[in-house]
Amino acid sequence: MNDPGKVALIYPYFRTRSPNEILFPPLGVAALASQLHGLGIDARIFDCTFSTLENLQESLLSYGPDIVGIYSMVTMSRATFRIAEMARNCFPECLLIAGGPLPTLYPYNFTGQFDAVFRGEADLSFPIFAGTILAEKFIEIIWIGYNSKTTPGFSSGKACCIPIIR
Repeated sequence: MNDPGKVALIYPYFRTRSPNEILFPPLGVAALASQLHGLGIDARIFDCTFSTLENLQESLLSYGPDIVGIYSMVTMSRATFRIAEMARNCFPECLLIAGGPLPTLYPYNFTGQFDAVFRGEADLSFPIFAGTILAEKFIEIIWIGYNSKTTPGFSSGKACCIPIIR
């Protein structure tokens, strides 16, 4: 059986030890990992809460992902872009994907460093997308959508990716 590919799902919160710090488990990426496992895809969660950027880089290099998905929200935006830069340097051929609350609200802020941006709940769409990409059952992805600023590739409403099957 062929290697189905590897997906790294990163929760980019680095603990600050601030007196008012509140820690949250990475439930969103855990749900995605579960869906990916259900499709037979090797997915690993990289929770940065008790780690460092250097340790994350070591772990990613050891894992060797084909797809790197990074969750992002306002309080994690700086870490998100630092990790994206590191992942792009370590894995130039890797598909780099952003998702979570911040990319949902401001997808155009992620186009410079990310290959794809998922908006809204992606617990069903991302695993199908990843499975399609990893199975190489596509020639190209057609993005349908627009926004009021006419930014190419984004939709202020619903958008869809249509895989073209060989």
